[in-house]
Amino acid sequence: MRTIHGALLLAIVLLSLSSEIMSAREVPADGDPFPPEKTCTKLIDVGRTCNADRCSDHCDKAVQAVNSQCGAAGCTCLYYC
Repeated sequence: MRTIHGALLLAIVLLSLSSEIMSAREVPADGDPFPPEKTCTKLIDVGRTCNADRCSDHCDKAVQAVNSQCGAAGCTCLYYC
């Protein structure tokens, strides 16, 4: 009796885990699957001007950035923490 109870409990746990794994992850309307608290910024190339309103790809390679913005102080990289 105890073996059947344990096997039934194990089956329920495995079913709940598999449904969690197989369920689709909800993505916010803006298409970014990372919540805002997982996004960081880093100022690089301080004092340098941007190339035609665009930061160099040093931003992407240095911090694995997802976006970069040109500002008065230089390039600001947006990346995942």
